[in-house]
Amino acid sequence: MRYQHRDGAPSAPETLPEQWVSIWDQVVNSVGADHWRASDGPVLEAFVTSLARLRAAQAAIAEHGEIDADGNRTQASRIADACAKSITQAAPKLRLCPSSRTDSRQASRTTQGTRANDEYLAMLDSLRQPEPWSGK
Repeated sequence: MRYQHRDGAPSAPETLPEQWVSIWDQVVNSVGADHWRASDGPVLEAFVTSLARLRAAQAAIAEHGEIDADGNRTQASRIADACAKSITQAAPKLRLCPSSRTDSRQASRTTQGTRANDEYLAMLDSLRQPEPWSGK
């Protein structure tokens, strides 16, 4: 399947159900067009599909509950869990969560010398106990 790009952002595939296209557009438009890569298409489609199914399952749970008459989890509850797991796995791959867009080495460099970092280091120094062998 080919994912067409408009203005740098991937457009929804023709096979995506019409009611899910709005979810696709929301996700795509939540970040800049330069965020997307050609290889993001299949993962983005899986993310949108899981999000749409999660919303449908949540609606069914709201209407019928999570537990059936026999005390077992309903199919909607199991689907919701599976979709939530899928979304949680796909979001970092699509760089949708802040932690997936930040290089930890760069983040540590940008905090050095800031007031918050200096205050944190001063607080750690105030909590530091002398080593027992130091004689203090």
